Amino acid sequence: MYRQTCVLFPLIMFLGIAAPCHATITVKDHLDRDISTFRYDLILSPSGSGKWILTLLSAYQSGTNTFNINATNGESFEAIFNDVPGNATIVRVTGATNVDKIEVRGSTFCQLNRVEITGTLGSVLAGDIGLLLIEGDIIGPVVADVDPGATGFGVNSAQSLNGNVLGDVLAVNGKIGSVLASNGTIGTASNPVRIESFTNIITLVGQKIYADVDVRKNGGDGTLRRILTREFHGSLNAKEISSNFITPLYVSDIFDASVVIGGSFTSATQRFMLGEGGIAGQIIFNADNSPTAVWDAPVHIIQPDPTDPLDETLETINDTLAPSYTNTAAAPG
Repeated sequence: MYRQTCVLFPLIMFLGIAAPCHATITVKDHLDRDISTFRYDLILSPSGSGKWILTLLSAYQSGTNTFNINATNGESFEAIFNDVPGNATIVRVTGATNVDKIEVRGSTFCQLNRVEITGTLGSVLAGDIGLLLIEGDIIGPVVADVDPGATGFGVNSAQSLNGNVLGDVLAVNGKIGSVLASNGTIGTASNPVRIESFTNIITLVGQKIYADVDVRKNGGDGTLRRILTREFHGSLNAKEISSNFITPLYVSDIFDASVVIGGSFTSATQRFMLGEGGIAGQIIFNADNSPTAVWDAPVHIIQPDPTDPLDETLETINDTLAPSYTNTAAAPG
């Protein structure tokens, strides 16, 4: 009996000390099985911030390894590092409040498949970035480190649900699908952001947008799907305009940007719509100087509905800024 007491007492103490380190932050595989703690390191930050540092160390199987990281009690991370060598990895992060940094440091190709948190997101660096679904601010920068020629990778969607996108979003050899801050701003007047990709069809939504957007980096061929905002300050460079939306450019108040489109803007149904609050920018079509390019779709001045300036179905068209212009580049008029 005495021996049992001596053995059990330190065992209970050991479990009591170890359990809090891993009890509420879980790391699981693609089948929702716990991954051995030998495969990752989890510590409280020595900075005294009360946040955690999680480092993925090694693969648990051959082929692609999935790491599903969940903070079940809303813990915050000072950093999440992926140091897994050799094997391709898929990483998902959910449940956390704030994550200051996510960074791939190993030789592996990492798809950061999904980050869904209730607070703010800091910097992100990965080979491919799927969905960033962030309740607060995206501080950034968000960088998809894509090798030249691997144009299928990049940033699928960076979304701030009730905050702002305050940092650059970059995939200069890849793609960017969307950058969204429907209830906030993309960039600020004092700190405009860069949004750059090689290709893809891009959508930008924000109450105000302060950004220089180039979806033709390194000779690329990115296309504008949609810009929806009250104010657009900055620039846009795209090869073409997508036919997905009737209004690919909708700025309900102040347009103070340079929009450069390499090709035509010819459509029987599409239109650009700019608010009467202030037009200080310019729009250039056929920047690539094609002899067959045409601009015959309208650019309207509109008066938005004050109850919802971003609802294009409520606006009143006051005037047509640019009537049909059908002369080609070879026969200017």
